[in-house]
Amino acid sequence: MPYWLASILTYGFVNVVTRGASGVLTLLYAYRLTPGELGSYAILITIAALIDVVTNLGVTQAILRQYFDFKHDGDAGKAFLARVIRLTRLIGLTLVVVAGLICLSMWDHLVSNHLPSWPYLLLMLVYAYVMRSSKIFDIVARTLDKPGMFATYRLVQMAALILLSFLFVFQLRWGLQGALLATVGSAVFGAAIRSYLFRNQLPASGRSDRSEITALYSYGLPLLPRELAEWGRIPAQRLIVASVMSVADVGMFFLGSSMVAMLTMLTDSIEMWLNPQYMRLRTSTGADVKARLHMIRQMLLGVVTPVYIGSILFLPDIIRLVLPPGYAATLPILGPLLLASYVQIQSQFQQRQLLFLKRTVSVSVVTISTSAASLAAAYVAGGHWGVQGVAWAVALVSTVGLMAGRGVVSRYEENELTLSSSLCGLLIVFLPALVMSLRTDMAFEWLWEGVKMLYLLLATTLVFLLWMRGHLAELMGGKGQKKNKGMESGK
Repeated sequence: MPYWLASILTYGFVNVVTRGASGVLTLLYAYRLTPGELGSYAILITIAALIDVVTNLGVTQAILRQYFDFKHDGDAGKAFLARVIRLTRLIGLTLVVVAGLICLSMWDHLVSNHLPSWPYLLLMLVYAYVMRSSKIFDIVARTLDKPGMFATYRLVQMAALILLSFLFVFQLRWGLQGALLATVGSAVFGAAIRSYLFRNQLPASGRSDRSEITALYSYGLPLLPRELAEWGRIPAQRLIVASVMSVADVGMFFLGSSMVAMLTMLTDSIEMWLNPQYMRLRTSTGADVKARLHMIRQMLLGVVTPVYIGSILFLPDIIRLVLPPGYAATLPILGPLLLASYVQIQSQFQQRQLLFLKRTVSVSVVTISTSAASLAAAYVAGGHWGVQGVAWAVALVSTVGLMAGRGVVSRYEENELTLSSSLCGLLIVFLPALVMSLRTDMAFEWLWEGVKMLYLLLATTLVFLLWMRGHLAELMGGKGQKKNKGMESGK
């Protein structure tokens, strides 16, 4: 099996297990928590994610990019990673303390449902810090091309989350507090496992000099608005829902977005492998680099587009069978949320190009503008059409942002994803999302299911003919072996 395909399968397996288990746990939480309690849980996790983004200071992408400046000196690159881990953990801890003081001063405005600051604020801050520390190790594992190690600690952490959730939520029945304790406890355990596994992978950390710190943060800080925009794309919408509707509606939106997040396990596994490999290919001098990148893009679209169409058409049927009473409003928002997720996949092509070109300010301008417009549109739409209006606002504004991003990329180089491919994919995903969102009766009907299956088959055939057929011979011919290809581990 080609090494690059084995890496994708490893990341894919991990994401299937972890995202799938997380989504199932959220669904099970809905049986123990009221929509209001689930909404409060979502708000706390959302604020923790914001603290995580702010304390990151854009350094995650900077690590990935700066490491490949040492690609011809592996020892120097590992020494760089060791110094960066030490530096970012110290800075992150300081910023989390500052964020905690800010949150304490405005707690009643941040959190609805009259939650006390103790113990929820402390749990939220601990979760934010260990989440940031863990993500630094995650990017290092991907940079060093260690999918096996990545899989080990992610699976162990998920096992801890399942056990703690079973204990605190389902056995002791501690409700909201139990769900938070399980989440935070498993995150702390996961961070400890990462530190243990990396103890012999990197040299003893020294101190970063001023030039290294300057280079790291001059690349990363312009990306902070972009990271904030990514937070604003879906997580921040929960706060919008809370401001114009109720905490119970937040619970509905959170459950729906959690179900959609289960699908992103496929695309995330590809992205985890692709981002470092893209940097390797763009910095290589091979004559067939463009051909390889073209094959990767077409195969990626060819795989994910039918998956998203099938999920839009059939995921509501599956979830309806196990949905707890009182959460029926979740079903109509799945279509637009899945469409927004598909748009984000296309946006990654643009962002990857700009990040390689070190046009970090351009990335931030596009993403923060799209996110701000999305939040404003969601606020207006939520007041008129409820949770479903928020979901469609996210999807439509994201699509506009995608088109604007194409214009930004074209200022520097040709868009790697052609306009025709982009529009074709958007159209065949948009149509079922619109139909499923407008359908008020989700009851099972054989004729309706047959129509959906026919559309899926026709769309899959079209995708295969347009994007995949010409590359199957190359893919199955054994090209991409680790010893021969530029998509190798870099060893």
